[in-house]
Amino acid sequence: MTVKRATWRISSEYALVVRQVINVRGELVETLVEVRGRSLRDVLKDILEKAENIRLNETPAVITPQMLYHCAPKLRLRLDTERAKEEKDGDLIFEIEAALQVVKEDLANEEENLQSLLKSGRITFDTIWAIVPPNELVYTLDSLKQPCVYRAARTVVGRKPDGTIVFRISGRKVDSDGQRTGWTSSDALEIESFVGEKPITDLPVYPLRFHSDPVSRVQRRSFSLTGKLWGAFAISNITEIQWNTSIWDSLVLSRRLQAPGPHPRQKPRRPQQRLRRLRPRLERVFRLAQTWKAVLLLDEADVFMAKRTATDLARNAVVSIFLRQLEYYQGILILTTNRVDEIDDAFRSRIHFQLAYSDLDAGARRAIWRGFLKEVNKTGGAEIEEDGLEMNRLAEMNMNGRQIKNVMKMSQLFAADDNRQVSFDDILLVAGMSQNWL
Repeated sequence: MTVKRATWRISSEYALVVRQVINVRGELVETLVEVRGRSLRDVLKDILEKAENIRLNETPAVITPQMLYHCAPKLRLRLDTERAKEEKDGDLIFEIEAALQVVKEDLANEEENLQSLLKSGRITFDTIWAIVPPNELVYTLDSLKQPCVYRAARTVVGRKPDGTIVFRISGRKVDSDGQRTGWTSSDALEIESFVGEKPITDLPVYPLRFHSDPVSRVQRRSFSLTGKLWGAFAISNITEIQWNTSIWDSLVLSRRLQAPGPHPRQKPRRPQQRLRRLRPRLERVFRLAQTWKAVLLLDEADVFMAKRTATDLARNAVVSIFLRQLEYYQGILILTTNRVDEIDDAFRSRIHFQLAYSDLDAGARRAIWRGFLKEVNKTGGAEIEEDGLEMNRLAEMNMNGRQIKNVMKMSQLFAADDNRQVSFDDILLVAGMSQNWL
C-alpha cells in the first residue's frame, strides 16, 4: 500500500496530515486525518466527549473526514467565538480553519448531493453516515415491533456473514427491569445496502428528527373507559380509584339487603332491534364484562325477558337469543324490571337471587327528602328545615325516589330562574303537578 499526504504548516509543525490508504489495485481503502495541532485536538475532544470509538487520545490522534464533517458546525461556532475575542489564539484559529478546509475539499461533492437529497426527504446508502452523527437519537422498532429510540454511539460500514454490506449503528437506550432504570446497550442496528435513493423514513433505523409525527413520538395514547376516547395522560398522575363508600349510607334500603361496598359495573348500550346484529353485540358485551370481571347491569331488561307468545315472533327471537347467551355467561349479571309478572318462565330457573324493591313508606320518603335537602342546604340554597311540619307533609306524598329527585331538580331550576333560594312552595308546586299528572 502507498500513502499520499497533504499538509498544512504551523511554523515547522503540521496542523493536520491527511492519509489516503490505497491498495495494490489503486482503489481508495480508507482516508484518515492525523490531528497534530494540540488546540484543535482539545476542541474535538470536547465536541465528541460522549462519542465512542474515537481515537483522539492515541499518538498521533486520528479522526475520519466524516467525523470532522459532523464536528464542522460546532467548529465554525468556536472559530467565530475565537475571532471575536480581543486576545485571539492564532494557533487555534489556524488549526480550525485547516480542519474546515479538509471537510470542504474532501467532502464537497457529498455535501452538495446530501443537501439535494434532504430537501426531498431521501437518502442513498453511501450518504447515510451524514445524517447519523454521534449522540443522534435514532428511531426503530424493537424485537416486539414496538417503537423505541436509541442514542447512536458509533457507526460503521461492515459485512454480514452472507456478504451483504450493511450500515451498522451501535447505540444505547434507557430501559427498566421494574426495579432499576438505566442505560442499556443495543445489538447492532443494521441498514442493508440498497441501490439508488430511498425515503429516509423507509429505513429500518433513521434519525428521530425525520419522524413524521413529532407529538406521537414522545407520547403514547391510552383509552379512557369513562369517556370512551383515546387521549394522552401523565403517568405520574395515575392513582388508585377512590371509591365513594358513603354513597351506600344514603341508600334507603334495609341494612341487611345493602351490599358491603361498591362494585365496578359496566352498562351496555341498548341493542339494535335488528336480530342479525343482536347476537354479536350481546356476545361482545358479555365477553368484555367477563374479561374485566365486571358486574354487568342491564337496566329495564323487559325487552329481553318478556313472555314469549304465539304471535310476536320477533320478540320471541330476542328472548331466545338472550337466553342462550345467559346460559353460558360466567360473570355476575344484574337485571332490573318493574314488570315482574311479564317475565318469561324460562328466566326464573336461571335467576339465582331475586330482590323485590317495595314501595316507599313515609319514613323512607322522609329520609330521601332529607338527603336531597341536606345537599342543597350545604350551599345555603334552601329555606326548608330538614325536620318539621313541612318535611312531614312532603313525606306523606306517595312518590318514589326518582320522582322525589325530579321534583327537587325542577324546584331548584325555578328558584335559580328568580335568583333566590328554594322554598317549600316551590317544592309543593312541582310535586303537586307531578302527582296530578300521575
